[in-house]
Amino acid sequence: MIPIKKTRALVTALAVVAMVAGGTIVQAPAKADISCPNGFVPPSVNADCYFLYMMARDNIQANSQADLITGAHAACADMAADTRPDPVIDEAPVMQRANPGLTFQKAALFAGLAAAAYCPQVIRR
Repeated sequence: MIPIKKTRALVTALAVVAMVAGGTIVQAPAKADISCPNGFVPPSVNADCYFLYMMARDNIQANSQADLITGAHAACADMAADTRPDPVIDEAPVMQRANPGLTFQKAALFAGLAAAAYCPQVIRR
């Protein structure tokens, strides 16, 4: 038996479990949905509401809002550990391998919005 190494892709795969066609994130059932006001909320005011608003705007859905947020935090952990010049773009193929139904564009969008909401320090200029 070949030992399985804990790679960034495996960590993300375990955190984001699976995606299906259409950019829908699917995970195990999670907590109740978060209550956010209607309309745009800046990440500095409420990171969760900002992220969820942007996910809805860009038609990236999951079983629950908590699943989206959990996936975003997992992506942030990967991006924070990445020392290459652009961790946000580096995260897109990692997410695609873990979620085969996700396009590169949706994966990059998810990673960028996760970074904007939860880990802006990984966005390198």
